[in-house]
Amino acid sequence: MFIVPVVKDNPTKNVPWVVLGLIVLNSLIVAVTYLFFSPEWVFGQYGFVPARPQALTLFTSMFLHAGIWHIVGNMWFLWMFGNQVENMFGS
Repeated sequence: MFIVPVVKDNPTKNVPWVVLGLIVLNSLIVAVTYLFFSPEWVFGQYGFVPARPQALTLFTSMFLHAGIWHIVGNMWFLWMFGNQVENMFGS
């Protein structure tokens, strides 16, 4: 099955530290968002709104996720494909 690969035919040569760092950072941000703040407030403050573009929200919106399954899916695909990209291009 394409979505849930069981065997990877292309192992990485090095530990993908940037990918691991992004996974940990995203997970921590989601945990803090849902444990200590109102998600509506966080999305209102740091989510990108095309009607009022700001450089800060363009960056911070990349770390916002709409729930547990959203982040699980995104981090799964980041792990499956990001480690090969980091392996090819370096950290």
